[in-house]
Parts: sequence; structure tokens; C-alpha cells
Amino acid sequence: MDRLIELKTDLDRIAAGYSGKVTYALTDLTSGGHIGVDEDAPMPPASLLGDLGYAAWTRLAARVE
Repeated sequence: MDRLIELKTDLDRIAAGYSGKVTYALTDLTSGGHIGVDEDAPMPPASLLGDLGYAAWTRLAARVE
């Protein structure tokens, strides 16, 4: 669960620098741990991965692997 807490901290920091609406929901399939922000808020499909967020999310994903 510590990795999820660290990941949530990183995601929240990245999201704070973004001027748009940010939502996410992540579940660790091995532990069942879950983190999310406004995860039930509907979002248009085109907004799921914007150009500005792509690089930040990609760098973050590389850290998790």
C-alpha cells in the first residue's frame, strides 16, 4: 500500500500543475489497494489523455514498472 500512497502523492502533484479537470482511479490487482480522485465524475473520452499530461504520466508510469 505504501507504493500506492507514494503514487497518489505523485499523481496529485502532477494534477495540481494542470489547469483542467483531473480524475483517476487505480487498483493494484495484486494487493487490492485502491486510490482515486473524483473517479466517478464523467469525463469525455478525448480528455482521457491530453498532450500536456502525456509526458508526465509516461514518466510516472516508467517509475512504477
